Amino acid sequence: METSKTVVVLVTYQPKEKTVQLLESFIHEGQAFLLVDNGSKASAITAKLQELCQEGKRKLDLLASDWISLEENKGLAAAQNVGIRKAKELGAEGIFFFDQDSAIPDHFFKDMVLEYNRLLKNYPIGILAPNLYDSNLHQYGRYARLTPHGYETLHDIKQAESVSFVVSSASFMPIEVFEGDDLFREEFFIDQVDTEWSLRLLSRSYAIVVTNRVTFSHTIGDRTEHHFLGLTIRPNHHGALRKFYIFRNGRKTIEIYGKTFPGFKRLMTFRLIHDVLGVILYEKDKEKKISAMWKGWKMGKQALEEWKAYED
Repeated sequence: METSKTVVVLVTYQPKEKTVQLLESFIHEGQAFLLVDNGSKASAITAKLQELCQEGKRKLDLLASDWISLEENKGLAAAQNVGIRKAKELGAEGIFFFDQDSAIPDHFFKDMVLEYNRLLKNYPIGILAPNLYDSNLHQYGRYARLTPHGYETLHDIKQAESVSFVVSSASFMPIEVFEGDDLFREEFFIDQVDTEWSLRLLSRSYAIVVTNRVTFSHTIGDRTEHHFLGLTIRPNHHGALRKFYIFRNGRKTIEIYGKTFPGFKRLMTFRLIHDVLGVILYEKDKEKKISAMWKGWKMGKQALEEWKAYED
């Protein structure tokens, strides 16, 4: 794999200054990119991003760098799929995915491709992820590895590790993992999209690998850390709509993959209970969020084609 044959798919929605800094880093690194905007309102920030896309076109003698504007917010998964299809048209051999609230160090793309080529000798890589540094908690990420009947948690990794889940932001995937129309599940809209995709790749015998040699900074909601009766609780402080998606999609993912991966059922159940405790103990708008969680949980039992939009 060569860096010049890769492209970034960056999804934005009501972007902020941090997104401008991220796009500037792509141009500084000489990295081709596709910015897919999910129906954001016109602002000084979106105007600046469009200017940077034009600058990228002029400066980067690589795969085309472009701004793709969607008329409305179609969700993270749908926007990523737009980027994937465009990357295929351009002949990209690999894709980096980014959320708008991430930050990368110098030489990120070069180092990631070097790691991909090095680790490909040992793993059938479906996803390569850098080690996540949580900007809210000021600590490195924790990763779950499924076992036959449970899971183990890895943190403070010292070498490349095979794991079961990573966040999609800053991850790298070879283009061949996207066979035909086998793309991200758009019905999920945003939450659990990366979880479902990770399980799908594991089902296809791909490896998901985190390398300790490359890092990036990322925020997950407005996460904080608390301790209660010996438990460590990290509420994300997402709004009610996100809670709805988390529980609806979490239940559906258990339904789809619980028998194939029994450990995942335990892991997701734990995560959902953890989210409930976080809301009850530490988050605002408790009643509204708990109601949204319950509505999401109930809808998760329904067939995908029966899903409806969230209503307060």
